[in-house]
Amino acid sequence: MSNKQENFMDKELNKRFIYRRNHSSEEGNESQSEITIKDILDQIEKHDKLNTSHENIHTLLAELTLIVDNISPLRIIDLKSTSKTLDAISGICYEFGKLTQLALTSIDQGFTPIIIQFYSGEVATTFSYPDSLVELNEITITSNKHIEIQIINNRISSN
Repeated sequence: MSNKQENFMDKELNKRFIYRRNHSSEEGNESQSEITIKDILDQIEKHDKLNTSHENIHTLLAELTLIVDNISPLRIIDLKSTSKTLDAISGICYEFGKLTQLALTSIDQGFTPIIIQFYSGEVATTFSYPDSLVELNEITITSNKHIEIQIINNRISSN
């Protein structure tokens, strides 16, 4: 593996995710914690080294599945900007108000999607993105409409 690939993997393994965990059956008794993929892999390796029983491994995997299922993307909300240049990062949901212009200058694509939401006003928002992205469907920005853009694995699509 090259240094560049190792650096990328290290970055991805140490990316922090936020997950919600319900601590009891009472509604509203929930907290948020952070975890990295490396944390999850370390837990699996720890149990493997201890030669734990088959049942304990299933319990661990069930717990890890619960954590992964409850990972929610970090939300960045900016309702004040009307024109935005964005270096988009994997695992983040960007929420904007009414935009006249949005330019994606770079995409830091990881294992999780990038979500961009905004409102296109009376004049349709001017939207641009890097040529390296492949359109899954034609990206058409129309006026007076809520727009959601999704990017995953260098593929871009919209609602």
